[in-house]
Amino acid sequence: MSETTDEIGPPRCETCVSEGERSKVYLPQYSITTAMIDPPPYYDEEGRFHRHVANTNTAEWTCSRGHRWTVRSRPACPAGDVPGLHEVTFTANPDPDPTQ
Repeated sequence: MSETTDEIGPPRCETCVSEGERSKVYLPQYSITTAMIDPPPYYDEEGRFHRHVANTNTAEWTCSRGHRWTVRSRPACPAGDVPGLHEVTFTANPDPDPTQ
């Protein structure tokens, strides 16, 4: 499942929420950022500030019940002409521990 939105709230495990469960959400251990050169920021003819960020940040989140999801994000232009990115991709649950 993947979704794109400009609204980012507190992190939560959507799988646990849909199952009516509660869980802790652990911050990512690392993140990956692309290394492209952003075009220079500027003010347009109406005085609106533009910053078009070319890079995306990707991080994997986990919850205390073993669910994992990846968040890919990029800020929107302050003038509103380039939308931001907030894409969430849920991965399959890990295999249950056979020793338990």
